[in-house]
Amino acid sequence: MTTSKNNSSSTDSFDVLENEFDKAFVDLDVLIGEVEHENSELSFECRRRLTRISGIFVQFVHKVAIMNQHNCELEKDLQNSNNKLIGVLATNSLLEEQSEQLLLRVHSLSCQLYSKTAPHESEIIKKKLDKEMRMFNTKNLPITKSQAEISLLKEENLKLKSLLNSVHSEIYGARLAAKYLDKELAGRFEMSDSDIDVVNLSNSEEEPAQKIKVIDFAKSNSIHAASRRFDKVARSTVQDWLRQEKELRKLYESSSKTFPKKRLPGAGRRLLNKDLDE
Repeated sequence: MTTSKNNSSSTDSFDVLENEFDKAFVDLDVLIGEVEHENSELSFECRRRLTRISGIFVQFVHKVAIMNQHNCELEKDLQNSNNKLIGVLATNSLLEEQSEQLLLRVHSLSCQLYSKTAPHESEIIKKKLDKEMRMFNTKNLPITKSQAEISLLKEENLKLKSLLNSVHSEIYGARLAAKYLDKELAGRFEMSDSDIDVVNLSNSEEEPAQKIKVIDFAKSNSIHAASRRFDKVARSTVQDWLRQEKELRKLYESSSKTFPKKRLPGAGRRLLNKDLDE
């Protein structure tokens, strides 16, 4: 039953893949036909390659179908072998139980017989039989406990496998979502402060925490950019002031060497020193 289900599911998957390939092939052929009048040689070469790809795909599908058929046959043989093995093991255990029952029956009959002919020997056989039963119980009790524990562990293993598969699927989905979110946030972080529209971001359908993170990052980026621009302008302005002061001092020194020094009044000296300091 399982083999037939697997075979039908694989056949359905093959049909889906074949339909998708046919659809993609037709779409590509239509696209080539749209540009055929512009470059006929390239279109001819593309169609030739498409024909080759189609032939390779057909051969590949044929080989995969053959391998799937062989796999289904092997699975069927394995299932039959497992069923036969289960039947043989069940028959073996049943025969062992029957032999034990027959042995107990023989012992009971022998005890009944000896109780009539030799009572002393009958008591010896009963004691020996009780001793063997106790030894059998002490020997087989751990084995039965282990078998019961194995069955419980198998059930727990199946539950854990199903849980692990569900966790793997959730982790895969979370990774895809995180990857998409990283790409989206990286694209937004690379924007300048003039390109980020905070109003559109607040009107979007995203999560509030994500909106706050993006807005805070945009604000911090704009603040850093403004501070960098201000530092650059300030440095250039200070350099210009220093250069102008140096030129003024050179001009003052050259003028003092060329013209004779005249003592200025106190107000004039203060004004000149003030201009030089500025």
